[in-house]
Amino acid sequence: MALRDNKIVLMGLGIALAWWILESAIHVVVFGDSTFIQQMFSPGTHELWMRTLTFAIIITFSISAQILFNGQKHAQEELIKYHDHLQELVAMRTAELTEINENLRQEIAKRKRVEEALLKKQQDLETAYEEITVTGEELHRNYDELSKKEQALRQSEEKFHAMADFTYDWEYWQGPDKSLIYISPSCECLTGYTQQEFLVDPQLLLEIIHPDDRTFVVEHNSYAWGHPQTPLSVDFRIIRRDGTVRWIAHTCQQITGPDGKHSGRRVSNRDITERKQAEEKLKRFNEELERRIKERTEQINASLEEKEVLLREIHHRVNNNLQILISLLTLQSRYITDEKTLTAIRESRNRIQAMALVHEKLYRSGNIAKIGLDEYVRFLGASLFQFYAIPKKEITFTTDIPDVFIDLNTAIPVGLILNELISNSLKHAFSNGRNGEISVAISRQDHSLTIIIKDTGMGIPQDFDWRNTGSLGLRLVISLVEQLDGSIELDRTAGTAFTIVVKEKE
Repeated sequence: MALRDNKIVLMGLGIALAWWILESAIHVVVFGDSTFIQQMFSPGTHELWMRTLTFAIIITFSISAQILFNGQKHAQEELIKYHDHLQELVAMRTAELTEINENLRQEIAKRKRVEEALLKKQQDLETAYEEITVTGEELHRNYDELSKKEQALRQSEEKFHAMADFTYDWEYWQGPDKSLIYISPSCECLTGYTQQEFLVDPQLLLEIIHPDDRTFVVEHNSYAWGHPQTPLSVDFRIIRRDGTVRWIAHTCQQITGPDGKHSGRRVSNRDITERKQAEEKLKRFNEELERRIKERTEQINASLEEKEVLLREIHHRVNNNLQILISLLTLQSRYITDEKTLTAIRESRNRIQAMALVHEKLYRSGNIAKIGLDEYVRFLGASLFQFYAIPKKEITFTTDIPDVFIDLNTAIPVGLILNELISNSLKHAFSNGRNGEISVAISRQDHSLTIIIKDTGMGIPQDFDWRNTGSLGLRLVISLVEQLDGSIELDRTAGTAFTIVVKEKE
């Protein structure tokens, strides 16, 4: 195996030996100065050196050729192995490339779709760019407007600071987290503490409040933060740095931005000590005044009670005197034989009875200043029915007078008017046993009374001039109506109906 692998070296060695022999033979033939054996084994120095050099070159060349040959052979074997491996790799790579090619085809299709989407997106972007260009112009205009507004806001803020810093009221702002953002310099005038002290220690706002007021101020603040839409006010006391107590009018309101977002709370405090002192003095004055008024009222009530007793006594005595007159007229009528005179005396008696009834009702009433017309008219009607001996089953008497009360000055003439007109109906409207109804309705509007007295009797003849009659009764009615600045109208369409409007006397 080793000889086969080194055959070129052996061949080179043979060539070198052949050359050595050939050189020795040529030297013997040419020069003839030695034998062949001598030249083979004992040449001269020059020949030995030349032969040795040539021998070495041939051997070296053979070895190099062997080495080169062996290397080429090994390389060829490696190349074959590499070729086989390369074929395997090519097969694997071909499969990979096939897969990659398929993937690439899919990727190309996908990218084509993406390119189409990108193209559409580009078109959309171009459209959006045009819109953005327009919007940019609007933004530029809005920016200019915003810059102007910002400048106006800055100027407004400077004005606010100028106003807040130099106002006498103590102002401060709190953020949404209840932190103290701003406090006006006037806080030092009201509290004795500087701006910086409040900003460093926000709890000082609570600590300077009078202990007796601190609880309800805390409750007020809690309520105010929970009700941002409502401005709230409260008065409380503070203790200044020098120990003096001052009254503060505290007003707070939640602040919201243009977007409706809560921005904090603004608080304004004003010194109202002088006002509170004045209120306290006024309170003491009012208490003293109320005490004096109460005393005076008690005195007046006592005097009024005395006067009321006297008035009741007067009404009672007037009623008694009128009853005496009625009794005298009744006694006198018993001795009068003339019918006209007797009628006049009886009518006078009834008129006096109407006046006496007013005093009697006032005397018996709980209110001696006013008389209730409903009860008075019903009682007056009953008295007249009894006087003229009219059965109630033949003629009915009704009233419609809801809660009308009048004083004495109006009640006397109204009573006389009612007495005359009811008496006329009883005397003239229902002759020959005629049945019917007499009704009285009285209503009030402001200071005027509307009185409607009607009956369903035969009525007053159309040719009778009732305004210019010689009858004392109707003349008395017209005169009393004129005294009360009133008017009287007659309706003869169905029986007799007088409508009277009078003003109450003051």
